[in-house]
Amino acid sequence: MTTSGTDPRYDALAELALGTLPETERAALEAWLATDPAAQAQLRALRESLGLLAVTAPAVDPPVHLRARVLAIAGQAPPAPVLVTPAPSLPGTTDRTDHGTRTRRATAGGLVPWLAAAAATLVALGLGWQSRQLQSEVDRLQADLQATEARLATTEAEVRSNRTRLARVQAESAILAAADLRRVDLAGQKGAPRASGRAFWSRAQGLVFTAARLPDLPQGRTYQLWVLTAGAPVSAGLFRPDASGGSSAVFDTPVSLPTPAGLAVSIEPEGGVPAPTGDIVLVGKAD
Repeated sequence: MTTSGTDPRYDALAELALGTLPETERAALEAWLATDPAAQAQLRALRESLGLLAVTAPAVDPPVHLRARVLAIAGQAPPAPVLVTPAPSLPGTTDRTDHGTRTRRATAGGLVPWLAAAAATLVALGLGWQSRQLQSEVDRLQADLQATEARLATTEAEVRSNRTRLARVQAESAILAAADLRRVDLAGQKGAPRASGRAFWSRAQGLVFTAARLPDLPQGRTYQLWVLTAGAPVSAGLFRPDASGGSSAVFDTPVSLPTPAGLAVSIEPEGGVPAPTGDIVLVGKAD
């Protein structure tokens, strides 16, 4: 539906209500009015305001320039001043001619300020209507923008998540396809007899680790994966299982890492430690 904020025909409704719309434009405007309920409502509001002004506007003489402007809008020329020569009054009689002249002047003087007030009010009503329509459009566009931003934020989060999963899958594929791949099976220890794990390691590509049925971690603790070598254990990284105790992770091990003799998983403080200090829950020897 067309609104007053975009259709210039709404601007002519004030002139139509005042009766100052040129006849050349009147037929087209009335034809449009018959098809636009919003325009009909605005015209009714303007005419109702015009009717209220007819009985409430005070009869105050306007400035000369405002009188001439209103009459020009109405398509009329300012009337020439009429000089009335009063007839001599007989003693004891009332000057009816002078009284009639004053009455006519008062009536004419009250009409012009009413027209000026009406024109100003109609302009204000038209601007108010346009302002409300524009504000409605602004509110709608803001709501659309917020919905679009929310969808965009969701899409961006999905893109980041998909990129992370893609990078992990690509890393796993590269490790499992490596020519120097080695496998390590891990068994649950005293603190987690039902737990199990499996790892695939390639010096060139890194390490893939999976685990199942790991116990829930105490508050402030994490699991740490260790590469067992002929010397001190080397940390491969930290991980946390899901609600079922399962975990799947990819670790980027250094090329200079000594050949693993096996792998182990311990429970350590959050952030990890340089050497194992907590309970060992998984251990396995390299093939």
